[in-house]
Amino acid sequence: MKRTVEEVAQEIHQLYLDVFTSPSGMVVLKDMARAHHYESSTFSSDALMLAFQEGERNVILRIRNLINTPPEQITLAPKRG
Repeated sequence: MKRTVEEVAQEIHQLYLDVFTSPSGMVVLKDMARAHHYESSTFSSDALMLAFQEGERNVILRIRNLINTPPEQITLAPKRG
């Protein structure tokens, strides 16, 4: 049986919770946050560097958002192409 978009989103949400709320996952997430500008400025006079660093930071923001959001509010990110 084909799953709904909501069911897939719920499963992905649970997987993020399983990974990033485990003791090891929290250590990894803290390391990623430190390494990828979560709490620091991404300003650069080089536009490409700024875009790259913002991309890194957005990954951390997505993970933090997913693990801190109630399951019923989770939607799948649109595919980019």
